[in-house]
Amino acid sequence: MAEALPYSKTVEKHILECIQGGIAIRQMIASMQHLQNAPKSLSTMYKIYGSYIELERAKINGAVGRKVIDQALDGDFKSQEYSYGLRVVGHLHTLLMRLSKRLTLT
Repeated sequence: MAEALPYSKTVEKHILECIQGGIAIRQMIASMQHLQNAPKSLSTMYKIYGSYIELERAKINGAVGRKVIDQALDGDFKSQEYSYGLRVVGHLHTLLMRLSKRLTLT
């Protein structure tokens, strides 16, 4: 049986830099193949580095969200519209989920 690919701090650093730069996952995998112990598949990358990927994405989404909220509170109409739209979409999603549960129960 093949030995499991070990964690690499160098690979983690490359992944985080790619996420911060907005690089797509497939390009990220291709761009790190020169590194020792770089994963060759999406599943292996997520198995080893998935928690780091999600944490970095959450940080970025939080920073963007804070910026939009700050701009909305300062009176920026587009940010207000966007912020309101997100709440409406979230509310509609919740209603649809509840409705779908009721329909499957009957």
